Amino acid sequence: MAVIDRVVNIIRNKKAIIFAGSGMSYYSNCPTGSSLAKIILETFDPEDREIFKDSKLPEISQHFVNLRNGNKTEIISLLKSQYKRHYNSIEYHKKISLIPQISNIITTNYDYLFEKAYCDRLEAIYNDYDLSLISLNKVHLYKLHGDFEHADKIILTTRDFTDFYKEIKIKIIWSQLVSLFTANSVIFIGYGLEEEHVDEIFDFVYSKLGNFQNECFFVSKTISEEKRKMLKKFKNITPIESKAEEFIKSIYASIHRHLLSDIIIRKVDDLTAKPVFEALKIIPVYTIENSKMKKIELLSPNPTKLKMNHKYGELFREISENSLNSNRCLIEVNHEDLRGEFSFSTKREKELKDFLTGESIEDFIVSSDELRKFELNIQDLQIADFKEGESKNLLIRNNPTEVHKSFLYNEISGRIDNVQFKIFKFPQIVHIVCVHDQFKIHYKIKYCKDDDEFQGNFTYEFRLKDSSLGIKLCQYLLNNDAIEFPTNNGIMRLANFTNDPNNIGFLKSMSDVFEKIHFIENVIGKTLINDESYYDISSDDILIINRLFSILHDKQIKTNSIKTKIRIINEEPIHRFIENSSSDVIFKPSVPEILDYKIFDKKIKIKIDSFELLNAKIKNLDELLKAIRKGIKEVFVIIESQDYILINNIETKVEALH
Repeated sequence: MAVIDRVVNIIRNKKAIIFAGSGMSYYSNCPTGSSLAKIILETFDPEDREIFKDSKLPEISQHFVNLRNGNKTEIISLLKSQYKRHYNSIEYHKKISLIPQISNIITTNYDYLFEKAYCDRLEAIYNDYDLSLISLNKVHLYKLHGDFEHADKIILTTRDFTDFYKEIKIKIIWSQLVSLFTANSVIFIGYGLEEEHVDEIFDFVYSKLGNFQNECFFVSKTISEEKRKMLKKFKNITPIESKAEEFIKSIYASIHRHLLSDIIIRKVDDLTAKPVFEALKIIPVYTIENSKMKKIELLSPNPTKLKMNHKYGELFREISENSLNSNRCLIEVNHEDLRGEFSFSTKREKELKDFLTGESIEDFIVSSDELRKFELNIQDLQIADFKEGESKNLLIRNNPTEVHKSFLYNEISGRIDNVQFKIFKFPQIVHIVCVHDQFKIHYKIKYCKDDDEFQGNFTYEFRLKDSSLGIKLCQYLLNNDAIEFPTNNGIMRLANFTNDPNNIGFLKSMSDVFEKIHFIENVIGKTLINDESYYDISSDDILIINRLFSILHDKQIKTNSIKTKIRIINEEPIHRFIENSSSDVIFKPSVPEILDYKIFDKKIKIKIDSFELLNAKIKNLDELLKAIRKGIKEVFVIIESQDYILINNIETKVEALH
């Protein structure tokens, strides 16, 4: 397990204490010990300035106080002004304040960044007396060196430090800290180890804990070999080479990634997590069954203030029941305007972009492999976490802006009832989807800024079990100059886009196909498509439909040649055919020919009792003549024709395919 993951797990189990040094406040433009030393040094005369130019803050402060007979009022006033300036930021202190599992912080800093970040949720502790007044429901900030708002408690000069560490063994506050160190892991952030008196804190803590201390962590931007050697003398401390800000950002994100699941399994109680939801402007609604948390719904009182990483309309996310394993609770985002960050690693960037921009409204399926890198966040709070446990596919679906039920109508086709209109609105694109239980028409209208006009097209999906409805639908689309759609604002009238030759040709061909299907169904007395399944009509289907229609309607079939066994009853027509090959003749097969066709889920058998040949010739003429001379009454003939072979006395039989 990576070091950061170990730190996160310790924090999630409420076993971590933050020990903050000056490096943690550097990003906010707080003065460091060296910058405070320079400010004091500027007040010295040139001779003293030269003497103390390489000294640290405690020595310089002590000299300043000595020059004023031990009075610290002036130096406190001088340095206090440095902490009244506007801080650049409290971002990372704020992030720590939104990690609800951290309840104890220790610092040697003089600044007030933690107080500003936590507001009234934090209580500062300076000495033994403060311990008797602390509130258990607040975060405790131990300010070991005090601050400039409490002049009597500040540790600044060398004498202050000497007195402070002399009393370290007898003060109750240190007994309290040792107790905390015993039960928790300490995360040191912002210490350089070379800072004054820091090593004394380490020595004291580790001398008290002996071999029983928990793993602790030392976070520093750079950890030189010298620092690593110094750390080795303290047992069980792990160095982490990272800027304080990056480290805090990383653990903050990881803690929030698990926060909702931690609330559900009661690692974090809802009262402790309340400040997080308040800061993110989200209202949690808990569902509890049998004293167990079952579900958290997230509402937003002001959705427009929510941070999100896309801007393309409202996304509706539908997580299938099998997306999360059965042992985990589904976290629902249950607000009509609630929007959130949507990000995951995928190689299908164009497909995802088309989905988010409205170019496509088809469902976006995120695979199990992609879900490993998936995050779905509202503000900084992770809603769905698919990194843990077994997960299947995630279905992401655009939600229609409007839904209506109406009908399609024109004078030629009449009325088509029970059509649902789904309208999807995006900044520059509108989709209108006409959904029927047997077809779907998808209109896509796009506004082109460059041309200042609308462009559109429409596509079809025929899944018809009713051939007469197919005829009606094609006639409707071919004969409508414009189509009217119901909307919340009245009727929207749109061009039918039938000026596209591809659309016109397709509709005409489909209309012809449905008319032929309708005729075939009437002849055979059965529907070709059953009531239980829908079928897309393929080019192979159309080829078979055309053959069936030709046989059943025109009583003819086009073929180059046919081989059949005929019974010779009357030789006269045969001799006449032989003498004049252009003559027409009817042959009667000795056994009726059976033609098998498979269409959709049906097998259609056509029995042919006789053939009428036009402009045909017999390829095996010599064999036929020999058979006649020998008196053979049944013989195979191969007949070639450049025209149609006409069929008489047709019978049909329909069987279901299994």
